[in-house]
Amino acid sequence: MADGIVGRLEQFLGQINELDELPHSFDDTLIDKFVDNITRNAEVTSFLYREASSGGMKQCGPVRCAVVLRLLNKFLDQYNSAEQEALLKELLGILTDQQCPAVRICALEIAISLRKYVEQLQTTVNSAEWEAMPIKYTGNLGSFLLDELSKPLDSLVRESYHRLLTHFLESLPPVNLDLMIMSARTFPSTESAIQLLVAILAKSSHETASGVLTDGWTNEAQRINALSRYIERTRKMDTALINSMLNSPKVKLLHFLRVARQCEAKEDFRELCQTFGQLISEKLLSSSLQTELFPELIELFASFKMDWEESQPFFLVLMRNVMEKPIILERIAQLYGFDKLKDDALTWDLMTKSLDEALDSDEWELCDSAIELLACCRSASRDFLTVRLDKVKKMAVGSDSPYVRASALRCLALHQHDCALEIAWSRIAADNDPQPRFEAAQILKAHFGSSSVDGRRLLDLLPKLLNDCDIEVREEAVNVVAVYLRSSQDQSLAAACREELNNWTYDAEIGQKVQRLLSLPHKAAGDVTVKLLDDMLRALTIVDDDTIDCY
Repeated sequence: MADGIVGRLEQFLGQINELDELPHSFDDTLIDKFVDNITRNAEVTSFLYREASSGGMKQCGPVRCAVVLRLLNKFLDQYNSAEQEALLKELLGILTDQQCPAVRICALEIAISLRKYVEQLQTTVNSAEWEAMPIKYTGNLGSFLLDELSKPLDSLVRESYHRLLTHFLESLPPVNLDLMIMSARTFPSTESAIQLLVAILAKSSHETASGVLTDGWTNEAQRINALSRYIERTRKMDTALINSMLNSPKVKLLHFLRVARQCEAKEDFRELCQTFGQLISEKLLSSSLQTELFPELIELFASFKMDWEESQPFFLVLMRNVMEKPIILERIAQLYGFDKLKDDALTWDLMTKSLDEALDSDEWELCDSAIELLACCRSASRDFLTVRLDKVKKMAVGSDSPYVRASALRCLALHQHDCALEIAWSRIAADNDPQPRFEAAQILKAHFGSSSVDGRRLLDLLPKLLNDCDIEVREEAVNVVAVYLRSSQDQSLAAACREELNNWTYDAEIGQKVQRLLSLPHKAAGDVTVKLLDDMLRALTIVDDDTIDCY
């Protein structure tokens, strides 16, 4: 089978040999899947070594070069030291001859990996030979990257070069480090540039780092980003630096969390919270709060065992924004108990007001968040839940949004299982959208996990479920049957389900899953790569004048 893979791969590379771009009609995720699925074997690694070391990659098109480099990167550790040395020299040559930025970035990443392999193996390659390697303009990879950064570059390319430069901090001369510090403080910087700067400062004296992080920045947001990264990396809880951060108009919750994670004592964390809590109340009630970070903030409160009174200023802010991240309510309830939340009238009233307004909203996103929030209120009173769950039942079948219908099913499954089960049976084959059908399938799977009742109902729907137009629903339908077969006491119904499954063993999407369930022999993983190569070859035959640069 390896020969089949190598033969088809060689054919595919031949057809893309001179391409600068893939055709627009070519689904480039096929290449991603192929790289992910191809397995290690001697034939493939030998073929790739011949491809990469023959000198041909300098002249071929960027698409072929990128595909070979991606495959090569997956198998680097399969080559001996002599082969790695040969590959390294070839890759460095690619840097001077290939003009496609994405290809050069890929070649650089592999070259850096190989350099580490070679140095770790202590082969005949010594520092003098490294200096003599054919790199454009300069004698080493780090200097080469610095030279590249002096040119006009696409932002993604510049980001990659900054990231790669972190491998060469020890060997870069001080003048270049000073230049990079000046650049980060003066020009718009990528995240990789900030992290590179922080890596440089971490090797400097704390006095030098403090000076750099305090003054001379044209962009305050970049300064605060670098400052919080520096504290996070070095764990140096410098009071002056922390105050400089907290007093900045650009400070965000992300920066606070980077510093707060480094606190070792509860008292230090409490003091930080008191200062930042006041800032939140005064300045940060906008979207800059970064509500996606709320759960991590709550985890920190838990780790330092902060009591309710100490945490409440933060929680008031969280409740004002609870619709953006409903799960925070569940985490607060887990941490302090639902009763503590209900007993705090101000916090509870804020949450309830937000919930009711969102449930009655015409915007599906708000309804969806409200349902998620209600799902977290499992310890709320019956009176609180009943009137609101009545609205959710109507949404489960009548909302125009498939996402709201799906969320409503999830919520009902937590609060009113029998009701959710009946709606699931009615929606799994009748709903026009896959999201509610998938949720309905999950409810049925949970049902059959504890009961074998309704096997006949499942059998009647099974052909339609297995033939669903959505792959996730189809796969979940197989999972439902698998759970039912484990719990079923009715041998005739179980046999009928297996008979229906037998009709789907060769299905392109669910066939292998069905084969595993029925304990049938299934195709080897190698078949997947052969099929992907055939699909890739077929895609190249489609006539389409449009192209898209996928590399």
